[in-house]
Amino acid sequence: MAWHLITGEYPPQCGGVGDYTAQLAQALVEAGETVTVWCPAGIGDQNSGRVRVRAELGRMGWSDFRRMDQLLDAEPRPRRLVVQWVPHAFGRRAVNWPFCRWVRSRARRGDELSVMIHEAFLDYSGSLKKRLAAFVQRLMMRELLAEANAAWVSTAAWLPLVRPYARPDLTVEWLPVPSNVQVFCDQETTMSLRQTLAPDGQPIVGHFGTYGGHTAELLRQSLFHLCKRRQDVTVLLLGRQGEVFRQRLVQEGIVEPRRIHAPGRLEAGPLSIHLAACDVMMQPYCGGISTRNGSLMACLSHGRPVVASRGSLTEPEWEAWQAVELTDEHDLEAMAEAICRLLNDPGRRQDLAQQAQAVYEAHFSLRHTVERLLAVPSAA
Repeated sequence: MAWHLITGEYPPQCGGVGDYTAQLAQALVEAGETVTVWCPAGIGDQNSGRVRVRAELGRMGWSDFRRMDQLLDAEPRPRRLVVQWVPHAFGRRAVNWPFCRWVRSRARRGDELSVMIHEAFLDYSGSLKKRLAAFVQRLMMRELLAEANAAWVSTAAWLPLVRPYARPDLTVEWLPVPSNVQVFCDQETTMSLRQTLAPDGQPIVGHFGTYGGHTAELLRQSLFHLCKRRQDVTVLLLGRQGEVFRQRLVQEGIVEPRRIHAPGRLEAGPLSIHLAACDVMMQPYCGGISTRNGSLMACLSHGRPVVASRGSLTEPEWEAWQAVELTDEHDLEAMAEAICRLLNDPGRRQDLAQQAQAVYEAHFSLRHTVERLLAVPSAA
């Protein structure tokens, strides 16, 4: 079976779906599969080991799809297409109906089709334009799944939303995303970094994210309450745009410049070391945590104690797993208080760290993703 991963983003472009696709491609290759990644123009043809990367999707219009038909038809059979679905990643302002029609046509031509739904569709709120887009995206979902023989969602919260748009005989399953940051164990380098960031042994509270939208405001308010309570805390902002967010916090007087660090976008190794240097991670999310949050998975895979927000998107399993401390999404004082309790209780931090790592290995590790994909029976 030749695997063809179709994605709207791919490294070196920034984005969680691109990172996920790159990881998945490499893992499938390591499992002995033949893998080609198809992505839009602008990335450039590249190869990573035995993974072929072909930037042939162009601007994702009809002429591009005709060219893609010729290229895919030249590939050996049987072919399995795996679409990494995010509506806004495939152009045309997140309403690229022709793309979904083309994907369906490929299945009709004999390709086996699987769909990984990272994001489903907009809700019916906001402006008329947004509500119209939400309607079209639901039609696109129906088209995308019409000929699929396997479909997954990144959070169980979307199962009841997506199932009405799937064929009755198509099973839509929950497939949590793994961490996109490989763990590098280097205790000496980690301790050296801690000494640089907190030379007097101050506790380090970290956040890993992209600092955009409503989540950034939740984080700002949470840090405001934390820094009022603990004058000794050092804050470490990991992820792109962290430098901009740091500057905002300093300008607003929320935290002193010497107490907050933002190294910017880091490669996998240094990012892993920075995560390992944190005593506690503060991870508020708009809608609460869910199994689609790659940044949360990175914290768990590194065995970091996490305080995160509970919201409408939070799966009930999180209460049972007890892998993170949960506070209500809009109770930001409670998040700061939970951070302080953990900083004052090394034993609880250690227990939470061990549980985080155990839950990650049991439910989220990349090997589970690969096993699920390889278990899909061939339609032939």
